[in-house]
Amino acid sequence: MNATLIHLALNHLPILGTLTGIVILAFALWKTNSSMINTALIILIVSGVSAIPVSKSGEEAEHVVEEYPGVSHDQIHEHEELAESAMPVSLVMGVLAAFALYFQIKSHPRARIASISVLVLAICNFALMANVAHEGGKIRRPDLRQEMHDSDHSIQQEAEEH
Repeated sequence: MNATLIHLALNHLPILGTLTGIVILAFALWKTNSSMINTALIILIVSGVSAIPVSKSGEEAEHVVEEYPGVSHDQIHEHEELAESAMPVSLVMGVLAAFALYFQIKSHPRARIASISVLVLAICNFALMANVAHEGGKIRRPDLRQEMHDSDHSIQQEAEEH
């Protein structure tokens, strides 16, 4: 198994795990269900930390994929830049979720506010990671690149007509 396959296999975890954690945490906070809050926080910890192997395998995958025909080095660079800016948010989310879980287990008076803070950060992290994923998809999916090009082109045409 090479770095590209590892990257492709793992890259969904920070995104879908975060989305799953958001949904469960929001519902659990609404219902005030401690065991669901704990479950959501554990999912968000794993999702946050999973960005590390995704990033490491992405570095190695870059060297393999950039040699493929039709792959744009600029597209890889854009994906990498976005990933580098999203990585700290993902890690902070994981660490904050760990603190919130600790507060939750200890029945700390600020456990709820910590969990709400994690929820807000997780939503931000999901938005960032979804953007990273979209840009990553463009590397090997020319239809995604074309979709964006067509969209830009139609906006330009509309501007010229007015």
